[in-house]
Amino acid sequence: AYASRVIAGMTPEGGQGWWGQVGEDLEITFTEPGVYGHKCGGAYALGLVGLVVVDDPSVNLQAARGVQHPPRAASVLDSLFSMVEASRGS
Repeated sequence: AYASRVIAGMTPEGGQGWWGQVGEDLEITFTEPGVYGHKCGGAYALGLVGLVVVDDPSVNLQAARGVQHPPRAASVLDSLFSMVEASRGS
């Protein structure tokens, strides 16, 4: 198991970040619309990343897309961003 962490630069303005520990339950309440990126601790470089989309992703979609990542993580996130954009008809 890996700890879940927010990816710096991948939260909307006013959005809550998080830092979960291994073996610990984590509850997050999203209060701001936008895209939130998360990574799984030491497996970030292996591509264990994800996106949480709350309501309107356009709030910070382009800013979040501009954040740099290790190659495998970048590849996974590019696919996730493409799915978000396709679902919006972009």
